[in-house]
Amino acid sequence: MAIMKQWYQRVVQVVHKDQLFYAVTTVVALVLGMLFFLYHSEVIVLRWPMRASLVGTSSVSTTSRKVATLTFFKHGTFKTEQQELLWSEQLQENIRYLISTMLAVWEDERVTQKKVTLQSAILSPSGQTLYLSFDRVPFDKEASTFCKWHAIEAILKTLRDNEVGTREVYFLAHHEEIVDSHLDFSNPWPLRGFLQT
Repeated sequence: MAIMKQWYQRVVQVVHKDQLFYAVTTVVALVLGMLFFLYHSEVIVLRWPMRASLVGTSSVSTTSRKVATLTFFKHGTFKTEQQELLWSEQLQENIRYLISTMLAVWEDERVTQKKVTLQSAILSPSGQTLYLSFDRVPFDKEASTFCKWHAIEAILKTLRDNEVGTREVYFLAHHEEIVDSHLDFSNPWPLRGFLQT
């Protein structure tokens, strides 16, 4: 503390009082500016305590186990596999998890030549239309129209068997409409599909 006092007395002797005011103001502004910069670049993180009245009651999402039926088309027939999934109250997350698991089964069964990954599953505000976006088309481009059609029907059947509650599905690749010379993806596919059972 004594060192600080000596330093302060020397500064006061050397610097005029107006200059001292400007020097202190400059140092304070510099320190505040540095703190502000560090806060906005998230080097410094501040968490302000929330009042209980502002927070309210937090909703706890419940999950349960559900046996899901996953469908794939291989060697001219539809085949199914049962897997236990965690099912929550969030329908959009359930669909994403269901389709991702189905695509993992497709990879294990070598239904497609290349691995297909689901980028997103988005529901319309009404919950009636589902948008599925993949990292590539969910079938082999060189496959016959019959195989392509049945790959899409397998996805629709998986959704239908697990009662997701949507009415129609748009199929996208990289969040854009799939362009195929055999099948039309410009319109949504009805969840009931086009196969006569």
